[in-house]
Amino acid sequence: CVDWRRVMYSLANLPEPTVEQLKKLLAAAKGKGGSVEAMPRAAAAAVEMWFEKMAPPESLQDENGQTVFKGHQQALLKSAVLDMFTRSNGTVNILHLVLYACSSTQGGG
Repeated sequence: CVDWRRVMYSLANLPEPTVEQLKKLLAAAKGKGGSVEAMPRAAAAAVEMWFEKMAPPESLQDENGQTVFKGHQQALLKSAVLDMFTRSNGTVNILHLVLYACSSTQGGG
């Protein structure tokens, strides 16, 4: 049985973080106060994630004139990642996020 977060995290196709980026993320989260295992969603959203430094997605027009994005839209991606690690009480477990990100860099998944 595979944890649904593992599947969603994998499908998000995030760039692999470095150890330094993960340490920086944890330090920033700890600097917001409270626990990195139960951080209020608003505080977690204010913490910069390693993937927010990616280049913005290229926007194209399809044959119907609809705008199509090629690449990640950082704000939507960050919201989706936080959703994966948000508990029913509205707190985000940043530590679990870091552990998932860390394990994604080990041996190809």
